[in-house]
Amino acid sequence: MPPGRLISFPNAFQRRMGPLQLQDKTKPGHCRFLTVSLVDPTYRLCSTRNVPPQQTGWTGGDGAESATQMDLGEALELREDLVKEHARKDEGVFELASTLSFSGFS
Repeated sequence: MPPGRLISFPNAFQRRMGPLQLQDKTKPGHCRFLTVSLVDPTYRLCSTRNVPPQQTGWTGGDGAESATQMDLGEALELREDLVKEHARKDEGVFELASTLSFSGFS
């Protein structure tokens, strides 16, 4: 790739880098990777100062506030559903990406 060029792609695409080597081994060289995360500057992040404890053992109260909290079983169930949802999304992206052809990469 010529110097000064940038390749960018969405995080949904999987990628694999093979071994790299210099075309001219008599000259010094390197390969750098830069990860850029785009964020919405108008979105306010929630601070831990404003979030109540998530584990029922940390509340130390009479249990009234834990009525809205989920227990470990519910959390693990929700996590499993999320993992399945991500797997379905990844399969869909893979199907779409497998129909695309990218030129200029070896």
